[in-house]
Amino acid sequence: MGRWDSIWFVDNPAVKEQLDILDIYLKQFLGKTLGTLMAESDGRTKIPDLEGYSGAEIRQVAIEAAYNGSDLEAAAGFVIPISKSQKAQMDALREWARFRTIPASRAVVEEARGPRRVQL
Repeated sequence: MGRWDSIWFVDNPAVKEQLDILDIYLKQFLGKTLGTLMAESDGRTKIPDLEGYSGAEIRQVAIEAAYNGSDLEAAAGFVIPISKSQKAQMDALREWARFRTIPASRAVVEEARGPRRVQL
C-alpha cells in the first residue's frame, strides 16, 4: 500500500452518480427505490434536474420528498444547491483545482486537459 500524498478534488456527482445517490436515500427515507416510485405513480413522478447538487443536497431532496408525499420535483424546489447560490466561488474553486489536483471522479479525469504533475 502506498501513501496518498496527492491533493484530490471531489466535485459534484455526475448524472448517473446523482441517480445512484438519490436511489440510496429514497430507500432510506421512503423505503422505495426510484424505479419502484416511478412504477407506482404510473410515470407521474418526474425525476428532478439535480445538476449542480452535491450528495448532501440530494440527500436533503430525499428527506423533503419523504415529508411532502414523494413529490421529488417539489422537494428539489426546497433545496438550493451551493453550486447555484455560491456560483462564483464554486467556479473559482474548480478553476483552481483544474491543474493542481487529481479529480476523484473518473469521468473528469478523462476530460482533463493540459499539463499534469501526476498521470493516472
